[in-house]
Amino acid sequence: MRGYPLPGDVAEAVQGNPASNFGLFFHRLLPQDDKVEVWRQMVQTALHIFRSDVTQELWRAFQERMAWLEEAYRRRWGPGGVIAFQGRVVERLAVGLGAPSVLETGIALHRVYGIPYLPGSAIKGLTRHYRLASIGEELGVVPLDPAEISRRRREKRKTPWEMLEELITAEEPAGKLEELYGWLATDPRLEDGPIKRGGLSWKDLRQAHADFRRAFGSPARRGEVIFLDAFPVELVVSQDGQEWPILERDIINPHYSPYYTGGRPPADYWSPVPVYFLTVRPGTRFHFRLACRDSNLLRTVAGWLREALHRFGIGAKTGAGYGVLEIK
Repeated sequence: MRGYPLPGDVAEAVQGNPASNFGLFFHRLLPQDDKVEVWRQMVQTALHIFRSDVTQELWRAFQERMAWLEEAYRRRWGPGGVIAFQGRVVERLAVGLGAPSVLETGIALHRVYGIPYLPGSAIKGLTRHYRLASIGEELGVVPLDPAEISRRRREKRKTPWEMLEELITAEEPAGKLEELYGWLATDPRLEDGPIKRGGLSWKDLRQAHADFRRAFGSPARRGEVIFLDAFPVELVVSQDGQEWPILERDIINPHYSPYYTGGRPPADYWSPVPVYFLTVRPGTRFHFRLACRDSNLLRTVAGWLREALHRFGIGAKTGAGYGVLEIK
């Protein structure tokens, strides 16, 4: 029987007034129906909410505020103080899968507007990780396998990646940085490159990547580049002559649940147990915005972000092809 696990008067009010905010519906007002039925209706519910007059009016006002924010940064730091561009989702985008949810899988939805978005902190983290990986590849500093990382944790020894990151970002006394560089240069897992061949000092390393430190900050100072949240350009898209919400249902279909959950031997006679989750539909466009007082630094970092979105993708399951964006 359809109902809500709420106090009587609240449940009665909600029953006749469906949520006009998809985040409120997904996190607080899911009906107590069969879970499969709830998932079956999820996309249609999102379409109904996203097409509603309330949501569309709110969305137009929000877009106007974001345009005003861009202009405010330009007035403050000049025409080059903001870089804005769009990225189109090539394959499905999964973000916030690990967020708490009564449906077992979550999704990142804005707390106010209830729409899928990419937090600025995630965009900054992706850009930083991509750039650090690029620097490491150039210098012969590559990530280690999980077993080696665990062994070094037990031995309280830094990995080459950790040493490189500290050398670039830390505000340590010169003597400590020089000692750390010596450990990195003699690490047995360091691959061939300028450090191993002795053609680069620790001072040269820090100088060459001062933009990294300026952009993302260090333990002693904040970064200079502002990464704003990225929001979809539209909430409803047309495909094959039909309107769809930018949210789409996807599925993980474990075939050997007793093996994963109870340690029983995997066998073909076990029944698959579908696990549904929400993704952002392919073709959805996101609006990215970065701001900085230094226009040259901003252009450099924007280039890193574009490459990161195209090569690494963003969100969950990127190793399976999710989250790759085509940059306009």
